[in-house]
Amino acid sequence: MPSTETTLVYTKPSRLLVLKHYIAAIFLVVLAAILFFQAFGIRLPGIGSYVEPSLVNLAAQLLLVLLALALLLKAEAKRYSTRYLITDFRIIRRDGILRTSETVFPYRQLERVQLSQGILERIFGIGTIVVDTGEDQLLIAAIPNPRKVQQAIMDRVQRVQLSR
Repeated sequence: MPSTETTLVYTKPSRLLVLKHYIAAIFLVVLAAILFFQAFGIRLPGIGSYVEPSLVNLAAQLLLVLLALALLLKAEAKRYSTRYLITDFRIIRRDGILRTSETVFPYRQLERVQLSQGILERIFGIGTIVVDTGEDQLLIAAIPNPRKVQQAIMDRVQRVQLSR
């Protein structure tokens, strides 16, 4: 960033962006717990008869827990590696940890800024902003306080248009 450029908004996606990973991880842990209780002869209501403890059952439990952990790590890595910067002169999206990419949209190229929120997103106070240049689009996905970010972008776009 040039030394005269000021960051107006710095944000990351909300954890709700990777909610499906969390739900899948919880499902896998619950499945592993059911296998654990059955392996030790603890009878759970509504779930079959006793199952003898075995190496296969233990391996299945371990695999399910490792899969759940891998899903959680993937979700957090995805969330951690995506960053959005709204500055005086441009919008920047940075992705990646080891292999990074950066997308930059100067305000003078913007044609449209659209805020999208479903009912659940409004309840949780998140939203997605689509920034359009006519040729390309930038998705600023699942961010908290989307109206604040949209307003910051629109204020800068108006300043650029008035200075022309």
